[in-house]
Amino acid sequence: MIYGAELAYVHHAGFNEYARRSAPEIARVLAACPPFSGTGRRSFPVIEFGCGGGTTAEYLSRRGFDVVGIDLSAAMVALARRNAPLARFAVGSLASTPLPRCGAIVALGEVVNYLGDRRTAAHDRELFRFFTRAARALEPGGLLLFDFMESARHRTFNASTRRGNDWAIVASARADGAILTRDITTIRQVNGRLRLSQETHRVRLYPRRVIVAALRRAGFRVAIRRSIGRVPVIRGDAVVVARRPS
Repeated sequence: MIYGAELAYVHHAGFNEYARRSAPEIARVLAACPPFSGTGRRSFPVIEFGCGGGTTAEYLSRRGFDVVGIDLSAAMVALARRNAPLARFAVGSLASTPLPRCGAIVALGEVVNYLGDRRTAAHDRELFRFFTRAARALEPGGLLLFDFMESARHRTFNASTRRGNDWAIVASARADGAILTRDITTIRQVNGRLRLSQETHRVRLYPRRVIVAALRRAGFRVAIRRSIGRVPVIRGDAVVVARRPS
């Protein structure tokens, strides 16, 4: 399990800056996509994988987009439903969630890198199959927008602690070849009692040439960037703007 109740709460409360800053930039990018021009923003849904606590979905839905948020974490989906009442949400994954006809698919926060308990070969097959399914689901001119981790340089660290008003988190990260492993301990105060949880997240690193080649095989036109509009991504990550040809 990733992002159980305690870590989901802490992530949304204390690690939400990237989503908050990037949401207006995403809205600008989507507004320029052919599926959302002319006939209005609600013509086709925006599918958001890794919706987290609903920050991006809340921003987009209040600006007229029909947002469907998907997340592996039931706790995250519960938060998102409270924070973004105009959007729709479900628990699901890139690999197994059916894709309706849509105008855009968004997956920020290194969603495509998360291995879970799968082996790397199985994860690769599922991810590349997702690219093909995404290309088929998108309207002509539609957009697949995501970020991914391509390097663990500067991303490993020994135990580091951050605190909020009612929580603390201790995390470390180590790299072994193409896998980055994060060990996370969360302490949260609820109704005067402390709750503790521990999670291990495994992240699959991808060279950009592998991602670009897989997207082109799926039929996308691909651009790699270091920012979402004016918001730079974290060091070691890259942004993919993949368009289905009109």
